Amino acid sequence: TSGSYYSLIVSKSDNGDYVQQIAIKESSYDVYMRYLNGSSWSAWKQISMADHVQSIDKGGTGATTASAAISNLHGVEATTSAITYYISPSGSNSNSGKSSSSPFKTLEYALSKLPKFLKHDVTINVAQGTYTESEVLITGFVGEGSLSIVGTAAANAVGAENYIFSNGIKINKNQGRVELHGIGSSNGFRVFNSPDVVFYYCHAYSPSLVADRAGFFSTHSKVFTVYCRATNLQNGFHSYQGGDLTAMCGVCTNCSYPWCSAEGAVLYVY
Repeated sequence: TSGSYYSLIVSKSDNGDYVQQIAIKESSYDVYMRYLNGSSWSAWKQISMADHVQSIDKGGTGATTASAAISNLHGVEATTSAITYYISPSGSNSNSGKSSSSPFKTLEYALSKLPKFLKHDVTINVAQGTYTESEVLITGFVGEGSLSIVGTAAANAVGAENYIFSNGIKINKNQGRVELHGIGSSNGFRVFNSPDVVFYYCHAYSPSLVADRAGFFSTHSKVFTVYCRATNLQNGFHSYQGGDLTAMCGVCTNCSYPWCSAEGAVLYVY
């Protein structure tokens, strides 16, 4: 079509003959391409960028066009309002997850439905029971909103072991605030590379002593625990390699090393 173009030769053969040329129209940025066939150029063909741009994962739903991705923080989906989900051992990941009567089955699945950029507060309500999914990974959340995972509201972590995750919970590489309320873990709570993590009334609980595992573990992270308990874990509250762990009114029962700090880490207990 008529108009002014930017032209670019993008490849050539060994003997110096140009074999491919791209032209971009100044007014519309339409892209055209032609090839050298022997001594003659092919006709110009307009290129659809949709043929060359893959779908972009937006942290839960997926952008299907480049323009949608660009308008939404280059592919990172953000919350548009507060979100509340529900999970239960008797639930199903085919449910809506939006009410206690239609809960998801696993925490991992509920997390996968969330945008990574939290502009609003998000709550996942945990029903009583035992969750046997593999170690839950909470990772990649940013923004001014908080992510709260809520089990029992009982004080002093009493009963938190009735909202138990058998294989533990790992929190890694989050820049936003993460809170756990009244949750139990048979394999401890591990926090890595996250600057704002708070545990309220949580219980790291195992029915028998577990070696080489901490109830509450922090490395390169700032962690605050409030009225939390560790039972039958080798290390109760463990701050390691640049960790910053504050334990307010914590309780350790049958832990080989109740309070641990090593390799430049800080542990405050009061």
